[in-house]
Amino acid sequence: MSAESESSKKRSVADELKTRPRKMNGKSRKIGVMNPYVLVRMLGQPKESSCELDKIDLNDPETLRLMNVHFKKHRLVKKHWTYRSLRKNLYDPKLSPLYKPMIKVGSGVANPEVNPAPAQYKCPPGTAYITEPRGGKSDIFDDVIQGAAINCYFHAALHSTAWVNWNAFPWPIDQIAFNGQPIAVSANFLVDASNKPVGAQISPNNEYWACAWEKAYGEFKNLAKSSKPGASGTWGKPPYDPDVLTFSEGDPLQSLSEITNLVYDFTSKTFGSPTAYDTSAEYCYTTLNTHNVGASDGTSMITANPTVAWTKASCATYGPKGAIIPSHSYSILGTFTPDGGNTKYIVLRNPWGISFSTKGFGMFAQTGDYCPPGLDQAITLGPASDRGIFGLRNGVFWNYFAGFGWVKKA
Repeated sequence: MSAESESSKKRSVADELKTRPRKMNGKSRKIGVMNPYVLVRMLGQPKESSCELDKIDLNDPETLRLMNVHFKKHRLVKKHWTYRSLRKNLYDPKLSPLYKPMIKVGSGVANPEVNPAPAQYKCPPGTAYITEPRGGKSDIFDDVIQGAAINCYFHAALHSTAWVNWNAFPWPIDQIAFNGQPIAVSANFLVDASNKPVGAQISPNNEYWACAWEKAYGEFKNLAKSSKPGASGTWGKPPYDPDVLTFSEGDPLQSLSEITNLVYDFTSKTFGSPTAYDTSAEYCYTTLNTHNVGASDGTSMITANPTVAWTKASCATYGPKGAIIPSHSYSILGTFTPDGGNTKYIVLRNPWGISFSTKGFGMFAQTGDYCPPGLDQAITLGPASDRGIFGLRNGVFWNYFAGFGWVKKA
């Protein structure tokens, strides 16, 4: 076979994989939940002027009252829930407004009332696309924080791409592309009254590169142009200002493929072994440590390829007080075996960027099934690196998660 025909064959395989229906076990993947911490901040909680996400307690009755009022005002629920009902239903994909686009039901109009003061498009003061050179993975681990759009699948994929390519990603703002297609984007974002973005959040180092990638992804997906003050451009002709609150559910693997221009495969046809799996059997840890090994010191392993995972839609058996969010996307960063291999943890990151071990949910204890001592140091992030990162024991992972996978060059 000639080199040209071989190259053509590879391109056709890549094109087929990108356009193939996104299915797993015959079911399309539609994953999506918004970041409730960002939503609550925009509703006026906490009272501190800094409005940092880690100061928000979703167990606080006043916090839940604000959410209840907001959901009822925009007809996202039929009637006010009691405090107990709201806590119970907050993460139920069949009931919770967190799993619906921020849309006024019946009108198709994007909801602009996420803050008492009007939201508008502008570049948040004191920010830049990138503010410092990358010295290691610790410089990017908390750059990607999802906002009040139900596009967790995109943010998990974006973080996984940055995690593996920390020394080269993000590419310059004028080189943002999806499926290899360049997308022009401006540095104006929909912000609330405190000049904090409604969508993807500004990084702790005051970088807006994740905001720019989310906005460009909205253009790539042909989201409607926003009607908010300061919005510019013409729909369908980047750069324009898409309404990021109109993102609908999506597929983390497809987003990963579109960001990287690489492919995934649930079969063995492309790479000799699959790069995407369901979790019907307890082989998740072994699969990652056999086919997706990056740097490893015998105790911890970092993924070689950008990797994502997504949870099941059921919310009946999701850990202590709803520890794992249903129908949600996560980044897989690697694996961790602190005791010589007897206990096997899969290391994940929630794109909300919240350390649940310090929140009111009691989500991730420091022993047992969840994040063990030394996890942050094991994945070379340092002792303060817990923003959304946790370890989940292999047997618990395959019970809660519907699937996982990574992308490679075809």
